[in-house]
Amino acid sequence: MRSAFQSKKLLKNLKYCIQRIRLGYCDADLWDIDEWFLSVIVPMLRQFTNSRMGGCPGELIKNFVPEADDETDRGKLYEIGEQKWNEALNRLADDFETLKRLQDEIGDRKQQEAIKNECFKRFSEYFFYLWD
Repeated sequence: MRSAFQSKKLLKNLKYCIQRIRLGYCDADLWDIDEWFLSVIVPMLRQFTNSRMGGCPGELIKNFVPEADDETDRGKLYEIGEQKWNEALNRLADDFETLKRLQDEIGDRKQQEAIKNECFKRFSEYFFYLWD
């Protein structure tokens, strides 16, 4: 994300700060929405993983621990589910971080597209579970 204080245009930078406070983004962020998104999503996912109050969403436990049955200890089940959920969130953040790094390289566009598609596929899968 661009710093609002990169240039010497104080009034414009103040405007950007106010826009970010009011809207969560500013006009400068619109110049590169993809860059803005990647600069925001990675730290958000990291903070979410490390500071959320709840464990693994109940609906995902069956996906993360498919071998569980009615006799599986609930405490153990939730412990494994939370570990797998943390791993999934960290992997998603890592992949978005890789995508951000690759975005700046003039490398293999097919590799960038593949990573982007995988990131957004999983992001979409977990989207409604990104709350605490």
